[in-house]
Amino acid sequence: MRLKSAIDKGKSTVTILAIETTDEHGTPLFYNEVTGFYPGVPGAGLQRVPSEEINVAPQREPDAVLADKTEVNQALLYRLCGDWNPMHIDPDYAANAGYEKPFLHGLCTFGYLGRHVIKAFCGNDSRLFKSVRARFASIVMPGDTLETRMWRESSTRIIVEMRAVERDVVVLKNGAVELFESVPA
Repeated sequence: MRLKSAIDKGKSTVTILAIETTDEHGTPLFYNEVTGFYPGVPGAGLQRVPSEEINVAPQREPDAVLADKTEVNQALLYRLCGDWNPMHIDPDYAANAGYEKPFLHGLCTFGYLGRHVIKAFCGNDSRLFKSVRARFASIVMPGDTLETRMWRESSTRIIVEMRAVERDVVVLKNGAVELFESVPA
């Protein structure tokens, strides 16, 4: 793992970590980038980079729309993934950080996005799912219904946007999912 970049966003900082996973012989298996957003942590002296809109949803009706309701106790289950941040389960901790109540893990939100794309465009075969990028635009509250709007850009690229239905809030935007043409060997 290495720090790919750290970006000054004025009153906040963005970091991008590059993570390459290899097998025991050093052969690359896959590559991940993890972006961290640190509100209230100014990036004094870091490179200033303006935000850009990428993977913008087309101005037409989506090719597929799927929705699922999250469970109110889902954050407790997602702690099993290793994210023990009290922000997701402790009401006092969340309130002290300025949130109404604990919110759902980003990994859970990504899980719903992946499930929707796999169902809509992969015939429920997760082996066709290659990669995903999206910007977290807002928090998801346990119990929210998550609706994913999907636009096929090509046979292997889907533009995605997700909203919390009851609150009518976009929670993921500028998303793109890459698919394999066929199941990799």
